[in-house]
Amino acid sequence: MKQKVYPWLIVLFSGLMCAVIANTYTVMMSLFLDPLVHALHAPLSAVSYFMTITIISMSFGFVLVGRFITKVHFNWALALAVIMTAAAVAVLSQAHNLIVLYLTAVIIGLGCAFTGYIVQGILVNNWFIAKKNFAFSLCAVVVSIYLMFSSSFTTILITKLGWRSALLTLGCISLVIGLLGAFIMKLRPEDIGLKAYGAEQVQGNTETASIPAAPQIKTKSVIFSAAFVLVLLFYALVEFGGNIQSLIPVFTTRSGFGPTAGGLIITLISAAEIFVTPLFGITTDKWGSKAVAAWLICPIAAMLLFILAAKTKSFVLLYSAALLTTACATVMGTGEQVFGAEMFGPAFDIGYSNVSAITGVIGAFATPIFSYIYEGSNSFIVVFIVVAIIYFIALIIPIIGPKFRLRFENKGE
Repeated sequence: MKQKVYPWLIVLFSGLMCAVIANTYTVMMSLFLDPLVHALHAPLSAVSYFMTITIISMSFGFVLVGRFITKVHFNWALALAVIMTAAAVAVLSQAHNLIVLYLTAVIIGLGCAFTGYIVQGILVNNWFIAKKNFAFSLCAVVVSIYLMFSSSFTTILITKLGWRSALLTLGCISLVIGLLGAFIMKLRPEDIGLKAYGAEQVQGNTETASIPAAPQIKTKSVIFSAAFVLVLLFYALVEFGGNIQSLIPVFTTRSGFGPTAGGLIITLISAAEIFVTPLFGITTDKWGSKAVAAWLICPIAAMLLFILAAKTKSFVLLYSAALLTTACATVMGTGEQVFGAEMFGPAFDIGYSNVSAITGVIGAFATPIFSYIYEGSNSFIVVFIVVAIIYFIALIIPIIGPKFRLRFENKGE
């Protein structure tokens, strides 16, 4: 029984760990931006650097995870990351200046790195041989369900208790669930005398198909290719544009819709992702990059609806736009992988890792730049126009990209 159940416990708690820490202090922190502006008496552009510093710190943490996760005691490392993050959140809840905000962002970013998607991927990869992709998708569903309920819950906490007590409450929740996950999760099934899920099927299969040798690929030949440039541009654009979601709660507050609408929008997006992500996978399996381009029409239409909603004060248009922005997150995740796989082929690992290392930092500055645009124009309409243009340019790349995809001979480059 333990052999059958434990791998799925890994899925559940790696999803929960990612949700209550990594997603709470990146996605959910957008609900705290406007209260922080008033509490710290600072402009939105300055406060939004919290997101930038968190993401950069998290990106640096990813490097540390890859280098040290197999060299340290896994459970103690997770527990330390959880405690460190909760402590930083507690300090942040009492912040009165930008210095504290930025310093806690560094610590929170590192904590998110050691409890987020990289660790989740390593765990699922170690624990599953069969149904590995299904396990990955279940992790994403756990995160989406958490965000669907927690966004409204957080909005209520902020309204009833104030942002400081609300943030402290989230810190306590992440501490409890995080420590429970750190105790239950194991890096490898062998650590507790188990086998990876599906290992028996592999051992019982005596017939193995011959697998052709992979071509020898040099990193330099990938990086200095037209495919790399196009994928880099595509990733940068969709990650930059996708960060508009972090400012939607600020938009609803400043435009007269109220903070509750911002929380409900995050709930709607999270709920919609549960259904949109599988549909995105089905369409891209059938039509490839052309489907990615078609999906990018959704965020462009969303920006136009946000503009109309701002002018007419229509909640129907507001929530319709919010549902369409679900494609922003989907393209940032699955869409990048689909386009990258088509462009890089057998060099996907090399291309994807190198592109992501660059665009992760670029995307980290999106929220402050959008904030500067808003403060300079005193209008979110200008911001939405800029985002629509970004997505329009991004839409063109998957259409022309396949002509420049990398091709390799069977025997090598």
